[in-house]
Amino acid sequence: MDVFHEKTKKENQHTSIQAGCDCNQKMKKKRTNENMPLGLAMALAQNPSAMEKYSTLDAKNKENLLSQAKNITSKDEMQSLVNSIANSQIQS
Repeated sequence: MDVFHEKTKKENQHTSIQAGCDCNQKMKKKRTNENMPLGLAMALAQNPSAMEKYSTLDAKNKENLLSQAKNITSKDEMQSLVNSIANSQIQS
């Protein structure tokens, strides 16, 4: 390979690496907006009423529920939390 093609190849690799970094930063930012435990996400997916109610909550109430969910250690406890979301009178 001649010098021109070698230089172009290195520039393309560098650009790809930079693009990957930018993409990773955007994904990380999206994920850190709301660190929902997987168990809570799954339980909400199985309870449309609770999911709808959760989606209308303000940031403070969501953060409170996320904090509670992070301390849950069983499926039954998570189900109880999700049922309480569906039946709650929490306002957004």
